[in-house]
Amino acid sequence: MKNLNEGIQCADFTLYLTDNPMLTPPFKHSKLLFSLATFIFVSFIILCSGKLNAQTSTEFWFAPPEVTSGHSTGGDPTYVRLAAGSEPAIVTIEMPANPTAFNGGSPITISIPANSAHTENLTAWLSILETQPANQVLNTGLKISATADITAIYEVSTPQNPDIWALKGANGLGTEFYTPFQNVWKNGSYTPTPYTSFDIVATEDNTTVLIYPTSKLLPSH
Repeated sequence: MKNLNEGIQCADFTLYLTDNPMLTPPFKHSKLLFSLATFIFVSFIILCSGKLNAQTSTEFWFAPPEVTSGHSTGGDPTYVRLAAGSEPAIVTIEMPANPTAFNGGSPITISIPANSAHTENLTAWLSILETQPANQVLNTGLKISATADITAIYEVSTPQNPDIWALKGANGLGTEFYTPFQNVWKNGSYTPTPYTSFDIVATEDNTTVLIYPTSKLLPSH
């Protein structure tokens, strides 16, 4: 989802290199291209360095998506990967709308030394983490808070098609979003049938969300 209040971000790019002598210049000179690519990459990093800390925060919200059980191992395993900066951080992982989540209602608390990282395995709680079934208000909102700036990643580390969600902190909050989707390829022939979806988490009580679809949603929206 794209937050309209978010600043301009650095774009991704791809460089293709080859050593095939049958190709005509400039593709033949891969070493020159590699040097040029390295220069461009370093310059790109320097120019974008002001945005590299955009995902650092002391509070993150996330609606963990459902990973279809019909593909690979579903969402097993699932991790939250955390990293502290120059200050140590005490990190709390909780589900505020679910009073019995995790350790009988006790949040997960982690102490991370400065300039260190930690991986928390959340696989045991997938049944309460994943936002399912669809089209219902659920209590699956995940909150990660810290006493100092950290970065946080939600990772589904399945053998096939693993994925990560880099949590955006304050940059992920807003009141207006657009959700683009690909509409060329099928999601696959699996059982149960997987569907493209989006998940919403409210950070405040009594939040009203209006959705304006440009195509038909299921069921019958």
